[in-house]
Amino acid sequence: MSKRSLLNTSNIRLTSTIKKTVVAALFLSSVIVPTAGANEGKENLRTVYHVYMNGNHVGITAEADLVKQAVQAKIDDAEKRLGDLSIEVKDQVSLIPEQVFRKSTEEQEVLTYIKDEFEVQVPSISMMFGDADAPQVYVKDQEAADELIKELKLTQVTEEELALVEKRKESTESLPALEKDQTRMTDVRLSTDVMEGEETVEVAKVLSVEEAVELIQKGTLEERKYTIQDGDVLGKIASKHNLSTKELLELNPSLSEDGFLQIGDDLNVTVLKPIAEVLVEKEVFTTETIAFEKQVVENDQLPKGETRVKQEGKDGKSELTYRVTSTNGKQVSKDVITEKVVSEPVKYIVEKGTKVIPSRGTGEFVWPAVGGYVSSKMGMRWGRMHKGIDIARPSERTIKSVDNGKVVYAGYDGGYGNKVVVDHNNGYRTTYAHLESISVSVGQTVEAGGKLGVMGSTGHSTGVHLHLEVEKNGKLIDPLSKL
Repeated sequence: MSKRSLLNTSNIRLTSTIKKTVVAALFLSSVIVPTAGANEGKENLRTVYHVYMNGNHVGITAEADLVKQAVQAKIDDAEKRLGDLSIEVKDQVSLIPEQVFRKSTEEQEVLTYIKDEFEVQVPSISMMFGDADAPQVYVKDQEAADELIKELKLTQVTEEELALVEKRKESTESLPALEKDQTRMTDVRLSTDVMEGEETVEVAKVLSVEEAVELIQKGTLEERKYTIQDGDVLGKIASKHNLSTKELLELNPSLSEDGFLQIGDDLNVTVLKPIAEVLVEKEVFTTETIAFEKQVVENDQLPKGETRVKQEGKDGKSELTYRVTSTNGKQVSKDVITEKVVSEPVKYIVEKGTKVIPSRGTGEFVWPAVGGYVSSKMGMRWGRMHKGIDIARPSERTIKSVDNGKVVYAGYDGGYGNKVVVDHNNGYRTTYAHLESISVSVGQTVEAGGKLGVMGSTGHSTGVHLHLEVEKNGKLIDPLSKL
């Protein structure tokens, strides 16, 4: 009859010397004393061990030492990861020896089961970040929990910045007003509340501070990979894995939107859902321009279609202090704390003409220049016909339409130089020649006295003057008969 040796421990504080003794004690094998009848052929007997965990049969092994080593490895791993902590062995392991003539064992199955199912537990600090549905994070002790919170904050700010913020929070003194172009950090915090508690868990669940930071930032410690196939494009790959193209590029910094994809290369397609994010608040003082407004006012004395600047615009200036909040480095809000207007903007005011000018003339002509005199009349001159009159020496060189009408020609015309022709739509048509510059365009309606251009000496001309011709019903008449 065989005896059973049980592994059943709780709250054993293992050190490098004690743990070997404990493990050895856990696997004391029962000694089987064979009966007298069994002595016959005993030299052919082999010892095997039935392995049980928590009363459940795991398998049969001939190598009890391998089972011991598997358990020892679990304990060694716990110590390596977490140091000299109180370790709890949850599972009860039993080895029942049996002597058999033919051994049939399941070595690999037993070892795999021990490796996967034998649990070594340790006390830890559990950390829940806001949402109860979010995965809990476990670290080995309170010191590690505090260090984790600090390291999360340090992913977005420097040691010096964090120390200064915490010092300001502890101070009861009011902060001085910011000066020009100054910025100061006022808060660094997590986006969620953190609930902490003590909990005994499997060793594998307890993370180092570095692993915990990565988990909280990404929402997972496992990266998903995708191997580029023939015909793949970035947008298609991103959409297939519930990512935007921008997110896919951020996960793979070596890629560019216009770059080539190499078939066979692996891409990181992990969908990142941070468990908690780091909020950074800053106060920013800045001087900003207040853009001037543009105002259009109607002027019934100004011809329709024309505009005139009544008042030039000027930008104003203001001094503002903003509270800027960033989440994991991305700005999410910008609120005005204080604002002081240093100078008010000045409106830009432009007048828009509404006066309707009839294109039909009245038949009454006005003088086409600002002063001046007739330097040459219509008639024979130098052996040929002079078709109009010349006006010279004005007090100001603006050339004006003699009556309401529509411009039918505006451009250069050989001996006439720069020329404007106005049809007054009442049988009269007037021509203005030798202009230095033209101020109207074809199709434009002009009023009596409206500016056509500037007196000049272009074309066949002996000096600065205006050559004026007048037609009535297609025939030239003496301009002086109308002026």
